[in-house]
Amino acid sequence: MFEQLDRELHFGFQKNGSLVVAKGPEDEATLQTLLERGATNGVRNLRIVDQAELRKMVRHTTRPGLHAETPAR
Repeated sequence: MFEQLDRELHFGFQKNGSLVVAKGPEDEATLQTLLERGATNGVRNLRIVDQAELRKMVRHTTRPGLHAETPAR
């Protein structure tokens, strides 16, 4: 719906994916659970990114995260 509205209203809608960052070691297990749940629900391009890769995306982080890329059009 947002894509159609942007074509009509030109407000700059952009799909940019989703990112969930672990707050601590206990949250890292939650990332795995979310990854499995996403796979079960058919979410594509979902993966756990390590600390080094996540730092390239979000400069001030020291934890891994779960990233869902926006599919290419």
